[in-house]
Amino acid sequence: MISFHKPSVFEGELGEKLYKKACDFVDLNAWREKLENGVLVGFSGGPDSIFLLEFVNEYKKRENLPFKILAVHVNHSIRGAEADLDEAFSKSYAEALNVEYLSYKVDAVSYASQNKLCLEEAARNLRYSVFNEIIHGRNDISTIAIAHNANDNFETVLFNMMRGAGLRGISGIAPSRENIIRPILKISKSEILNLLSSKNVKYASDSTNFSCDYSRNYIRHELIPKFSRLNENPVEMVSRLSDTLRRDNDFIEECAKSFCEENVVLGRVSAKKLENLHSALQSRVINFLAKPYGISLERVHILKISELLSSGNFKLSLPSDYDFVSESGECYITKSIKNEEFCFKLSLGENKFEGFDDIIVISEKKIENSFSNVYKISIQGSFNFDIINTELSVRSKKDGDSYRVGGMTRKLKKLFNDKNVPPSERGNVPVIFDEKGIVFIPGYAIRDGAKGNKLHLAICTPINEAKQKKRSFYII
Repeated sequence: MISFHKPSVFEGELGEKLYKKACDFVDLNAWREKLENGVLVGFSGGPDSIFLLEFVNEYKKRENLPFKILAVHVNHSIRGAEADLDEAFSKSYAEALNVEYLSYKVDAVSYASQNKLCLEEAARNLRYSVFNEIIHGRNDISTIAIAHNANDNFETVLFNMMRGAGLRGISGIAPSRENIIRPILKISKSEILNLLSSKNVKYASDSTNFSCDYSRNYIRHELIPKFSRLNENPVEMVSRLSDTLRRDNDFIEECAKSFCEENVVLGRVSAKKLENLHSALQSRVINFLAKPYGISLERVHILKISELLSSGNFKLSLPSDYDFVSESGECYITKSIKNEEFCFKLSLGENKFEGFDDIIVISEKKIENSFSNVYKISIQGSFNFDIINTELSVRSKKDGDSYRVGGMTRKLKKLFNDKNVPPSERGNVPVIFDEKGIVFIPGYAIRDGAKGNKLHLAICTPINEAKQKKRSFYII
């Protein structure tokens, strides 16, 4: 076993200063109860996690609290023998503090490849997965403490700025999230290193932290030092900025939450109310609608929805086969329904179609409502047989569809908008056509020159007892 120091690292002026700084942050966030419920400390063996473990252990002693501390080390299998040495070091350090220790080995490289993630994100996901698995299996620990410091926060702010993140992203690392707390978030890397150096405390060094091949390392080693030319303590300044931005974001989030509580019912919200919201609230309400489905909306989706809100009915494809739908004055998110295109030839008599409950009847005589005990007429139209070119057919709409009615060329897209045809139903509107083009949109109008009384067409819907819950035509 490696022999470590016995006295507290917080003895002395610098130690007391940093201990108080961490304690003040715990008090500010009211985390005492979380600590009392038992703490899992993410423990890499690096300087930050050593400082965190020392602090939690010191806090337990000084406050005379009996809570459980568990140090958990995750070996990501990235650095081979070096990672194995860090694991052994971490175990010895925790034992020297008389802190319970667990280690886990995961394959971050394979996980990253399988899930198409960068190695940093894959390693982070696996770590948190291990931590939560341990928490769920114990009743003496319910809080996870992570060793993010003020420099990590600075890196996150810059990283998210370069990604074009919103207010939440550029406010940096949140002090807490659910059962996760970050007690040393206000302490800088230099303060941690100075303290450990002054006490001759050893720690593990991850060689990948010095490679600028990783985005965060480039920010850490190349960008952050240059900010010192503008301010002697840029890490502290960005920490203050984070607090300000997070406070503002929290206020906007609360406003959005209040709006949703008052206006979102069963996942639906008034399209007009959503359109009239300030864009800062609008984007958050849209994300609120998406949250139950686990959808992550990017800026491009939010902007497109905002742009379309004034256009009436629309449907916009979202990630993971979901749609944002605006119809009948309401907005909601739903699983995408892929209505297959259809096209069938029509002939005299009853025309039945595979996959549809409805039928289309064509007759040279007017079709009476009592023509069948199984079907009822939903819509009927009459044509001049001499005008109709060749045979009639029915199909689903196509992009760019239009036909001439009342001396004007009518585009189906505008017609559907004007008639408030739900986007989810537009693929079910039957388009009657001949060789020259569209003849009839049932429920709207017959093509110029095709009106008459020599050929009759009726779309018929089975009575309730006969319905088989197949696809149905949508009549405008």
